[in-house]
Amino acid sequence: MAAQNALLSLEQARLEREAGRDSTEGPLKELAAALGLPGPPGRMECYDIPIPRVRNQ
Repeated sequence: MAAQNALLSLEQARLEREAGRDSTEGPLKELAAALGLPGPPGRMECYDIPIPRVRNQ
């Protein structure tokens, strides 16, 4: 029974990975085409740059 549960868990994890790939693969290919890249980016970095508020005096 434990072996069967392990196999079911592995299969479920595999299906979830594939589903995640399907939801991100298309947009990454579109991004690569829009930016003229040879293929989808392997990594993206984001930065949060705060904008200081100007106080009215």
